[in-house]
Amino acid sequence: MRIGLVSDIHGNAAGLAAAIEAMGRIDELWCAGDIVSQSWFCNDTVALLRAHEARCVLGNHDLMLLSAHGAAARRAPHVDPELVDYLAGLPHSVDTVADGRRVLMTHATPLPPHEEYVWPHSAELQRLGTVDTDVLILGHTHQAMAVQVGPVLVVNPGSTGQPVAHPDGPMLSCATLDTATGEFRVQALPAVR
Repeated sequence: MRIGLVSDIHGNAAGLAAAIEAMGRIDELWCAGDIVSQSWFCNDTVALLRAHEARCVLGNHDLMLLSAHGAAARRAPHVDPELVDYLAGLPHSVDTVADGRRVLMTHATPLPPHEEYVWPHSAELQRLGTVDTDVLILGHTHQAMAVQVGPVLVVNPGSTGQPVAHPDGPMLSCATLDTATGEFRVQALPAVR
């Protein structure tokens, strides 16, 4: 299966649309959280993921918007309540088998404390080798990576919504994962909003 991976969209529907186009043919679209901003709801982003029947998990910004702190943002005149309900119904993790490989997706780390940032050279990354999965898909850091930690391939598509520094200027990113071969490919995209 060829999975298109996005994360940390933060309400940037144009960035999400560009990523979907750049990935080409995919079997499924997956989102590792932070679909919206913690203080602003974007109908277009949620609707686009829903239209693509994406498998999505909640990120810390999504949870903040859905909490009491995000009540005013959810009541804004432009907000579609049906899309808020869709967002609220998303899980914290997805755990499935694809092509004989167990694949787990969560926004930050599946190990407590669950809000930790997992960087390519962090101690937290090394702990993920103990997770009972073959592939672990994360977001949260906005930094794309693919690192084999013991039996676990830990991948992060980077940020599809908030540009990060790149030699060619600020870039967004997305990725594809082939669950049959284990190939993970990051695609840098020009920043759009």
